[in-house]
Amino acid sequence: MEMEADLAEIQKPMTPTPFTPEIIEQLFTCSAIMQEIGAIFIPQTASSNPHLWQLTYKGQNYTVTFYPGVFEEMPSLRLMSFGDPLFEKLLAHVETLPSMM
Repeated sequence: MEMEADLAEIQKPMTPTPFTPEIIEQLFTCSAIMQEIGAIFIPQTASSNPHLWQLTYKGQNYTVTFYPGVFEEMPSLRLMSFGDPLFEKLLAHVETLPSMM
């Protein structure tokens, strides 16, 4: 009986997150805070895909995207989203900055 209840719970539609790839991309790539911590995002204009970015952070270069569909097509990229260690590290730096208020 518990298995049926678990299956019913799993089959419920998930509530959409307010964090879309577009919003996350905007927040990271246009943020003065990201620049303050040394994370520089440069759009990859040479690519035919407008959702590719070159991220320079702590002397390392990463080619990243904020879009799961782009990542699925090009798994050599880093998907900048919740769960990615680099994404989480950048968020952690932001959380430690003094409040601007």
